[in-house]
Amino acid sequence: MGRPSALVRRGLQVSRAFISMDFRSNFNYPLGYVMRQLGALLPVIIYYFVAQMITPGTSVGGDYYTFVVVGVIGTQMLDVGMRSFSIELERSLDRGWFEMLLVTPLRWTLLPFSMVQWSMVQTILRTLLITVIAMSLGAQFAPEGIWAGLIILLLGILLGLAFGILLAGIKVLAKSGDPLLPLYSLGAQVFSGVYFPVESLPEWLQPVSLLFPHTYVIAALRRAVMPQGADLPGLSAVAAIGVLSALTAILFPIAILIYRRAMELGRRMGVLAGY
Repeated sequence: MGRPSALVRRGLQVSRAFISMDFRSNFNYPLGYVMRQLGALLPVIIYYFVAQMITPGTSVGGDYYTFVVVGVIGTQMLDVGMRSFSIELERSLDRGWFEMLLVTPLRWTLLPFSMVQWSMVQTILRTLLITVIAMSLGAQFAPEGIWAGLIILLLGILLGLAFGILLAGIKVLAKSGDPLLPLYSLGAQVFSGVYFPVESLPEWLQPVSLLFPHTYVIAALRRAVMPQGADLPGLSAVAAIGVLSALTAILFPIAILIYRRAMELGRRMGVLAGY
């Protein structure tokens, strides 16, 4: 009994330490931090006015504003899993923190989960604020689908984090930015149906949407939480949970293995200190 409780206490100490460090780092520049957060809220306001000019139809579940809000929420939650570790890794390398993290009594395989906690907390709080603002502006959500929606978002974050760890392992050795990640994010914005139905794309482009996990997560999320979501195309909530669980279970061990091997190789080559 003593050992599990000691591990839990140790885990909570590490979690508090990383959150505290990132909190202090972000609030050293409070104006820039506030502006970034306001920028993340801007689409919810803009698309409220855009929705006033659009006649909603069945392709958007009868409510274009809620359709877009769910897309924005899904995208932000997926992106935090996919991008946060890479961003934190680059920042720690640039500022010389990474060497300090490597000599702490913390397993290297736990670094990705520790370093993304502050980003996760911020994004969850921002998502709650987006939801409250959107509801005050008229967005409607089906209460019976909230729990399924939360599970879909959680699995989406985990799948995104697996991709992020995989790319970060390559980045440790490549010593360069992530050219694929911005390109993927741009493609996801266009092809995953964030702001408009995938069916609005030219027919020959629609199959491209199948290459992006965002497409499945956002479609399933809409079907779960929108009042008329059942009429929308895409995986049902149950099917999406099954598919995302399977993909996460397959990709996570592969990503951790590649990341760990990259760290070990980087240590032997002496390239972990910085760029």
